[in-house]
Amino acid sequence: MPALLCASAFGICLTSYVLVVPGHPYQMQTIASAVKVPLIVLISAMISIFAAVLVVYAHTKSLLIDVVVDGALECVWKMGIALGVFSPIVAAIALTGNYSYTVLFSYAAFACAGMFGCYGFVKVLNNEGAFRPRRLVQFIWTLSFCFAVAQSGWVLRPLIGWTGQSFAWFRADQTMLWDQMRCEARNAKRGGIRFPSASEMSDSKQWPC
Repeated sequence: MPALLCASAFGICLTSYVLVVPGHPYQMQTIASAVKVPLIVLISAMISIFAAVLVVYAHTKSLLIDVVVDGALECVWKMGIALGVFSPIVAAIALTGNYSYTVLFSYAAFACAGMFGCYGFVKVLNNEGAFRPRRLVQFIWTLSFCFAVAQSGWVLRPLIGWTGQSFAWFRADQTMLWDQMRCEARNAKRGGIRFPSASEMSDSKQWPC
């Protein structure tokens, strides 16, 4: 599916800093991100399909799965294409070696692409004709999809990676999504922090903030 390939390209571009960080290739993070980004889109769509179908059934006693799935496919398509459009921009930012700017732009790109995807879902439901909980289903989908994207992206991190640590497919810590956003916003005000080189690598290094 072209949309998922575009999402995968976005994951690759997130890690384009590997070309400019001295002595630290980090290619496995590129592979991991290329797999994780389309996975985030698919997981979020599946969770939201379940939520939307429950709302439809609660109001009509009819599942209308075909309508919801059509909307979900359009959402995935539009989000994937939007991520593909943002890919060259995020690559250019990552190539500067500035971690803070890369993180903040990646969040902004995910948010914009997710909302564009939700617009696709809303449009499909509007074209399907009137059914009683349509507006509610559109609202629940938007809420559920945006939350699922944020949460699954956080659970599946790292997507960008931090060259101050050795590569790991998954890295759990005590920080929360909003904590990192506030942290990197503060860092960005001071010009942002840069990816460490291989000589600065330390798994015990505290997260810079």
